Formats: sequence, C-alpha cells, structure tokens
Amino acid sequence: MVAEEKGYPKILENYDPEADDFVRHPVYQLEVSMYLRRLDPTPEMAGFGLVSIDPIDYYVTSGDAVQKTTYLSRILWAYAGKARKVLSELEHPSQESVEFEQECWKQAGNAQRLLNLLIKVRGHDVFLETEWNQHQLLCIPKNPRSKGEVIE
Repeated sequence: MVAEEKGYPKILENYDPEADDFVRHPVYQLEVSMYLRRLDPTPEMAGFGLVSIDPIDYYVTSGDAVQKTTYLSRILWAYAGKARKVLSELEHPSQESVEFEQECWKQAGNAQRLLNLLIKVRGHDVFLETEWNQHQLLCIPKNPRSKGEVIE
C-alpha cells in the first residue's frame, strides 16, 4: 500500500498491486532513507580505501528508479564484500568495524528489497522515472511507447 501525507502517496514495503483495495496512482513519493542509510566506514577500515556511500546521491538526477537501484544494489554488494575482506585483514578489528561490516550486508539486502518493491510499483510500464520536486523524490510510472494502453 501507500501512505498519503501532504502530497503524493509514499512507496511502502506493503505495496501490493494484487490487493482488493489497491489504487494505482500516477505519481509516488520515494523516501530513500526509509530503506537505505548512509554508510560511513570506521577510521581503521577507511585506511583500506573504503569510502562513505550515501544512497541519496544515486537518485540526484532524473532517470529510471529501477535502473538506479539496480546499480546501487550492485555497488552495495561489492562494498559489503570489500568490507568483509578488509575486516579479515585486520589483526584485531574493533567491535565498531565488525558492526560496520554487518551493516554493509544489511544495506545491500535492503537495496535488493527496495529494487523488488520498485519493480512492483513500475508494474507493466517501461520506466519508473525519478524527478525531484520541492525536496521530494517522485517516481512516475511511464510508458513512452503507448498512449495509455498497457503493454504486456
């Protein structure tokens, strides 16, 4: 489902196009921070080349939300793998570094869940276009090949 607060309905995890009470909206609001958090490596892990990753940065320009999230998901899985490798190379890693590595894997999984959700929101449309409007990230299902008809 989607929750409506002033403005456009938000994309939430329980979005279900198969539900009896489902209403498809022409525009949705996506709050990336509901799904993904900024990753800031610990100082000892930063020394191995790990840099901060802010998921919001991947949605700054307009484009297809599904493609952006696919790319971000790949980046986060690779980042989590690198964090694990760095952690294994540390002789006595701090608890903070261990927790950071676990958070990396969690965020990679969250990115995959967000991707699956956005694919459901996109539905039969070709794109789920992102657009910034008054500090809100909007997602607009678009099908440029048709004039209102659904392509399957």
